[in-house]
Amino acid sequence: GHAKVNLTLYETFHHYRAGVEECLKILKAATLNVSVSDLAKDSHKLASFVGNYAHAELLKSWGIRPSAVVGLGRGKDVATCVVGLAKLEVLLPQLASGVPVIDIPSGRSLGIEFSSIPSDCPDIEKRLRQILKSVTTQGVECFVEIGLIDPKLSVFCSQNISKTSTWISTDPKHGLVGQLAQLYASGIKIDW
Repeated sequence: GHAKVNLTLYETFHHYRAGVEECLKILKAATLNVSVSDLAKDSHKLASFVGNYAHAELLKSWGIRPSAVVGLGRGKDVATCVVGLAKLEVLLPQLASGVPVIDIPSGRSLGIEFSSIPSDCPDIEKRLRQILKSVTTQGVECFVEIGLIDPKLSVFCSQNISKTSTWISTDPKHGLVGQLAQLYASGIKIDW
């Protein structure tokens, strides 16, 4: 499945709504008429990007700042915006119009470790294991998965981080309260 705009989060949390509205404003400026209800459907090609971007903005508003970001498939586009390697106002219209997006190589930006894995990577688990080992040795203790990745990969990631680290999935089936409880239990300070 793909993430989409969560209407409950949109109606409840200002920063989530602001993330969605920021995307809609950019799309409107690019003469693309897209509505919130369009983005609440799995079938819309931008639903995953906008939903994940808004979720990242919500977490950021709570004071949760990533030390490392891993982008897989469409998630790499959101990840490049989260770490400041791509500008939302440039990337989003490209995605909307179907223009191929240039892959950004792994590296650091704004003090955040960034790794990208193409969807067609022949051994995703091997690449993920390398990335997780690398960032864990750098002292990263909390991993936040933004968006829905293959459930098997989510389990794989949570099992391949150090025993002192926490893997948090933003999969809606875990619920926002469950996610916050995981963050709080792992010692993350949340700025309410």
